[in-house]
Amino acid sequence: MSKLRVGLLLSLGSTVVAVALAYIYLESRGEGENTLLEDNREELRDLLEEREGGESAELFEEEQLRREPVTEEVARQLFSAIQGERVIFDPDCYFWEIGNYAGRVSFPEHPSGSWPIETNAEGFRKSVDVLEAPPDLRVLVTGDSHTAGRVPNAEQFANLLEARLAAQDPARSVEALNGGKGAYSFYNYLGVLEKWGHLEPDVFVMAVYAGNDFAAPVRVYRYFNQLGAPEALEPRLERKWRRVAAAHKSLVTQEMNQVLAFAMRPEEIPMAEALARQATRAVRDLCRERGVRLIVIYIPTCAQVQPRLVQARVDDLCQRMELSPEDLARSAQVGQGYLDFLALEGIQTIDMSPIFAGSSEACYWTSDLHINTLGHELIAEALVRELR
Repeated sequence: MSKLRVGLLLSLGSTVVAVALAYIYLESRGEGENTLLEDNREELRDLLEEREGGESAELFEEEQLRREPVTEEVARQLFSAIQGERVIFDPDCYFWEIGNYAGRVSFPEHPSGSWPIETNAEGFRKSVDVLEAPPDLRVLVTGDSHTAGRVPNAEQFANLLEARLAAQDPARSVEALNGGKGAYSFYNYLGVLEKWGHLEPDVFVMAVYAGNDFAAPVRVYRYFNQLGAPEALEPRLERKWRRVAAAHKSLVTQEMNQVLAFAMRPEEIPMAEALARQATRAVRDLCRERGVRLIVIYIPTCAQVQPRLVQARVDDLCQRMELSPEDLARSAQVGQGYLDFLALEGIQTIDMSPIFAGSSEACYWTSDLHINTLGHELIAEALVRELR
């Protein structure tokens, strides 16, 4: 590997966390709002170093997920999405949106140009409150910003699922609750099931996004397993990375941040893989205990299934960052390994990769690379086929 390439990868290490936190900050402030890259990694590093003392050799083979209650102060350092009045600390899922939020999203790529963004009294992305009387079928959904939706509430796959199931059998009452939040990942998904278990859902849908769900929570995994902070990497080319990230912000936040994280710190790949397995087993076991049917939806990235929409941007970023095909492949390999794990464990899975890849129309917004209205419709259709 060339000295330039090594130096570049080292410099990127100092910014990858900043990019991840910037993405979380973007989501917490509201969709469609531009932000600068935010960097508070020193505070996070201090927190992780205070916890150092664990041994990593056996952690990755464990089935049990290590967790413990955290204070709001610690949660705010681990999950920087806890900002402003809209996003609040939650002891179960670490952060949650306030109830009865009403705002507006400006998004030119959507045919309407903008739409109201709202939560119900309980903080779900839904325009009506949770039913007081248990319905015949209650589906609890969670995921990250793709699930929360870069579309109006009525176009989100959770709400489409409810409407279509109800239309198929008007005599049966159906409720689907969208508990997706921007910057969520595996720890949060388990927390949603724990927080809302008293609603006694019949089905729990966990939508895993391939682009950033695996790398983003590694810092939390380090905290709970007392692995300390990663070795500090040289920041001398940070300014160049910031320029490239600014030019390809959506691509970075939706996919390349994870690619870069795994390229720079391959030793964290086993952490990401172990976390995904352990958290999913914890979700499965809790569902079994409560008699809840678990369905995992795997949402691929745009570059993985519809590269024509984004290939020029990927090529430009890779050229400027000197990323190799092997660097690009690592993230996809982690995702495929997770799918193999789900199959081995017998966990019901809907892999949207072949469905999106087979679509002649775009399933992602080209401006920010979240799934678009069609993407939500295709996921809803796949869920309806499973729950009909």
